[in-house]
Amino acid sequence: MNCCENILTQYGSLPEKAVVRAMKRVYLKIGRNLNNLSKINSEIISSAKKNIAKYAKCEAEDVFFVKSKEEANRLCINSLAQKLKHRGNHIVISQVEPKEILETCYSLEKQGFIITKIPVARSGGIDLNILERSLTPNTIIVSVMHANNETGVMQPMEKIVAMCRACGAVLHSDISVSFGRIPIKTKDIDAFCISSHTVCGPQNVAAAIIKHGFSVNNDEISFDNFADNLAAIAGFSKSVSLAFHGLSREYNRIYGLRAKMMAKLSQSFNGIYFNGDDTCCLPHIINFCVKGLEGRAQSIVEDVKNCTPAFSATANCVSPQGFSHVLKAMGLSEFEAGGAVRIELNRFATAKETDKIFNILGNNLKKNKMLFSLL
Repeated sequence: MNCCENILTQYGSLPEKAVVRAMKRVYLKIGRNLNNLSKINSEIISSAKKNIAKYAKCEAEDVFFVKSKEEANRLCINSLAQKLKHRGNHIVISQVEPKEILETCYSLEKQGFIITKIPVARSGGIDLNILERSLTPNTIIVSVMHANNETGVMQPMEKIVAMCRACGAVLHSDISVSFGRIPIKTKDIDAFCISSHTVCGPQNVAAAIIKHGFSVNNDEISFDNFADNLAAIAGFSKSVSLAFHGLSREYNRIYGLRAKMMAKLSQSFNGIYFNGDDTCCLPHIINFCVKGLEGRAQSIVEDVKNCTPAFSATANCVSPQGFSHVLKAMGLSEFEAGGAVRIELNRFATAKETDKIFNILGNNLKKNKMLFSLL
């Protein structure tokens, strides 16, 4: 396996051939111009920034490449907090923000910043009334994830944007799960992060987008291998272009596959309930529990994980740090959260593969039901 394929398969599936070709061109270019690497570095990064900026509705100089979306989120929050602290010290976030944002805000709290966490409803939607009441002239940053990576629940960003504008706060959002999957009005968001692997690109590269000329202490991405660095950025850029090609058509197709699987699960098995508001949810994420099989999530997703690169299935709601803080914030008990299953469809998913995944899930559910009936 060559270097290019090694980087790509870290995600678990090979993206389109166009992405592979874009990355291979970088390796070839570097190999032929070893005495002019600085120029190559500048050209590739500049080209990638311009292309991503086109789809992110920002300026090329607003794009900063980093190793991961976690690093991108930390970069956004820390940079904004330090640049805006002369205006105030109040930061507002939702209870279902990613771990890295919660941890960054905890660190900022130790530095004298005041952090307010806004609760969410059982549906996963943020409480807009509490958010509005929490905003003050001292509020400098509001951070609300556009769509949750565990449940797929989307937040009402237009209303949140209006609240931020009214109080003068800067809005940050992790849009990595929804970028390239649905249309997003990113021009109204002041800072956000996107990730390569969520648009079926190479692993270990992401981007922080910070607008309005905020300076950032960042030396771009620093891989151990110079060639892998630039190849990943080129692959990321190409993946973004492909994700936005026929976006509306793909949205409807994937949404239809998701709806089909949810309907078949509901009709075939008693006790299944879905986590999150299905009327305001991403088209490619399903999160569900099964009454009577709480704590059996690992067994339910068994055989699905490596079945096809078009799907991923995880008992993602339990981590080494404990049960999902997202599902707990939505009101699920630890017992329920321990049985949550997350299914994700990427843009390679087909109706045939959807049926295949359903059959595997169905067999696992039946086996677990039979096992529990014997206990």
